[in-house]
Amino acid sequence: MTKVKVKKPLYKKWWVWVLAIFFIGAVANSGETETETAEPFVDEAKESREKLEQLREVDAVIEDGEELVGTDVNEDGQVGDGEATEEVSAEEPVAEPAEVTAPAFENPATKINKDEFMANVKKQAETDFPDDYMTQDFVVEEQDSAYEAMVAIVPTSDAEVRIIENAIADFPNDMMTAKFVYDEQMKAMNN
Repeated sequence: MTKVKVKKPLYKKWWVWVLAIFFIGAVANSGETETETAEPFVDEAKESREKLEQLREVDAVIEDGEELVGTDVNEDGQVGDGEATEEVSAEEPVAEPAEVTAPAFENPATKINKDEFMANVKKQAETDFPDDYMTQDFVVEEQDSAYEAMVAIVPTSDAEVRIIENAIADFPNDMMTAKFVYDEQMKAMNN
């Protein structure tokens, strides 16, 4: 008598269930992206640069001995759109403008030449992804955004300057990782 080998139904095979779970997970996550874009960092960088430029303009005006008569300066010390708020006569005392000082701590990221940095990033992306131009572009764009975010940081302590220096020293050609390290170190320091 010969034994007849009965095959298991497809739904009882373990590898079918693994594939089904993998497929369901892929479909469920297809609409979601977990990567955080750097757009908020870029906006923050632009705002910081604009504020810094306004402070430099006010500082230059003060150094030149000019007066800020009739210039709209709001409570934050920002120079407004240049519209005169009121006429000041020669008899009325002119209020002295508040002393504006440059940031006490210099951001080490500002010393990095952006053109050289981006050239290195592009070269590395071409090496890492030789036939994948879409990924090359993605890496370059993300690195550029992270660079802008790092440059926009205005350090407020020596410890923060050291954190930036260490992050850049550890990851000189990877500003995304340097930014991540900086963010995590600042969270740990402030807890």
